Amino acid sequence: HFTEEETRQRSVQRCLRLLAPQLGMNLAALQSEIGEEPRGEVVVKKDLGDEQAQTVKDFVEAQALPGIFVRESLRRLHPFPDQAVHVLGYTNNDNVGVDGIEKSLDSVLRGTAGHQWFERDPRGGESPSTTRPVQPPQAGRSLRLTLDLQVQRLLEAELDAGTCGWIANACTLNWPWAK
Repeated sequence: HFTEEETRQRSVQRCLRLLAPQLGMNLAALQSEIGEEPRGEVVVKKDLGDEQAQTVKDFVEAQALPGIFVRESLRRLHPFPDQAVHVLGYTNNDNVGVDGIEKSLDSVLRGTAGHQWFERDPRGGESPSTTRPVQPPQAGRSLRLTLDLQVQRLLEAELDAGTCGWIANACTLNWPWAK
């Protein structure tokens, strides 16, 4: 006969043993991501392809692994990620703008997360709440900029050529058509 904590630990270890190969991880790496103490939701792997995500989701459902979820996450995309980086900025791993336009307009671009309540039965099984409504996520707004890609490429090439071999804190270009 096992204590409640021993039963929980055995259940966690079973889930991890079954899940590790599905995620392409070894058991020790997955255990390291989870940690020793329970701490709420833990993201153990990001950037799964659509096919692998569906395979893992189907496996989790077929094995009835409690507390394991495959969640879709959205990333902001730039059509030309190597151009105008200093203007556009970038996001961190949580998709929060940390520099440039990404940072200054983060609250507009981000949107809001949704949530769903779950109820736990006496055996530990979870099911969606029947008394609390699902709150769907709200998409952030899109943004279209009018940067001229050809001018941007020319500027970046000139900057690269002009600062090659120098350590520069700033660079100003004086174009013939500028007044």
